[in-house]
Amino acid sequence: MRRLLCRCFVFAACWLGLPVLLLPADAEAVTAEALRPAAEQGDPEAQFRLAECYRWGQGVKQSSDEAAMWYREAAQRGYASAQKALSECYERGEGVSASPAEAYEWCRKAAEQGMAEAQNALAFYYFLGKGVDRDAAEAVRLWRAAADQQIPEALYALALCYLEGEGVQPSREEARSLLEQASRLGYEKAQEMLDSLGHE
Repeated sequence: MRRLLCRCFVFAACWLGLPVLLLPADAEAVTAEALRPAAEQGDPEAQFRLAECYRWGQGVKQSSDEAAMWYREAAQRGYASAQKALSECYERGEGVSASPAEAYEWCRKAAEQGMAEAQNALAFYYFLGKGVDRDAAEAVRLWRAAADQQIPEALYALALCYLEGEGVQPSREEARSLLEQASRLGYEKAQEMLDSLGHE
């Protein structure tokens, strides 16, 4: 039963786009206290995993402040997953004061390392002009990079750009192709959009 609940949590977290701390089958063996010595010695992976423990209350009392602190430690050492997570903290004001500019900066650092999820998120910053000047062409470039790594949300967003001519020349054919790719990856909104395009 516990294993099933764990799988359901992982599925739900992935579907919501939340980071997931994947622990071994014997999850009790990896605790926050087991991670702490390596984290305190500057190991960025341990710092990131400890931050995840605090963020989600896994084996410790949930603390956004502790999570943000450990994310920052790992992010400053160039750990892309921590940079993306710290960006989310600044976006939501969790453990830090909300700051679109800081959220953008940390997301940019993770995206520059080729992290597809960060590229997808950074594209939204550019598209919406949040924390940075609006630049639809840069958003398209980033969505294309994330789409090349099979991120369904990026495929979908890129398809919408082609439908509306945002940052690219309009192309229903290209939009349809991108929507089909996203749909094959199980992205329901893409299939809904394909269905609506079929009725036009």
